[in-house]
Amino acid sequence: MAALYWFISRSEIISRWGDVTSGVAFERARKALLKLEDEKYHPKNWRPSILALSGGAWKRYHIAEYAYWLAAGRGILTLGQILTGDVEDRFTQREQAEKLLRKFIREEILAAFPVVVVEEDLSEAIKALLQCHGIGGIRPNTVLLGWSHDPARQVAFCETLRISQRFQRSILIVSCDEEKERWTAPEGSVDVWWRGPEHGVLSVLLAHLLVQSHEWRRRPIRILCTPPPKADADNMARELRELLDAARIEASVHVFITNDPLWEIAKQTGQSAVLFTDFIPPDEGREAEFIKETTSLMQIPIEMVLVYNSGGVSLEA
Repeated sequence: MAALYWFISRSEIISRWGDVTSGVAFERARKALLKLEDEKYHPKNWRPSILALSGGAWKRYHIAEYAYWLAAGRGILTLGQILTGDVEDRFTQREQAEKLLRKFIREEILAAFPVVVVEEDLSEAIKALLQCHGIGGIRPNTVLLGWSHDPARQVAFCETLRISQRFQRSILIVSCDEEKERWTAPEGSVDVWWRGPEHGVLSVLLAHLLVQSHEWRRRPIRILCTPPPKADADNMARELRELLDAARIEASVHVFITNDPLWEIAKQTGQSAVLFTDFIPPDEGREAEFIKETTSLMQIPIEMVLVYNSGGVSLEA
């Protein structure tokens, strides 16, 4: 038997039949997709299906990094790249870019899928991705992108946020040290700046998913908040703890009675590794104001993830 196995393996026989493993995997995937299509969606079953606009992933490594951490083996991750130009002229470049993304995913051992689109206009490319990428119940529900430092691209950046909002996708904007050592989480706690449940529930859930990844495991989660004027701070803290208990998420609650801005409070809370806080995409014509306020916020020497929640998320068990 050993000699026969050696002979067959050395003969390089070209088979004319399909791979049984691939056939079985395809059939299982088909049945799972059809089952998802038939089942009624419930907010408790929300899982991150992230479309990370990473561009050439080696150039914007932190985008792929945070997207992978947040998926945490419980969601689906797609690394997307947009090439601007005429699609008729860039077939070869598109194919090469997709090969490079696949190589990046393979070498970094990421559970992710690549997608590359070509469009003359960036906004049209975003629309195409959000409309067409995915199948059945497996479509991106979250768009992740990095903060734009290029003044010339800030209007287009804000338009991308508005398009994602109109397509009812949650949005994550990552701001961090892009030159740091790869796959190394900074030291400190995972903080959530709670400014209400509208976007706060997604921020808390993402913080919980983040600490499920190997690199962030055992990091404490802290919920930071300041009560509105005349509000009961103790009651606010109690309600947050009850929400966390219902969600079975381990986190501490810290209520600050102060008018100090967020960056001042962040300095008082001890070492923070990353801070989740909410934002709302700017209306057309208010891009400059949004960029100015957000740039000021990001002066805090802490890695940040800005969160916009499109809905469909629940923390209750």
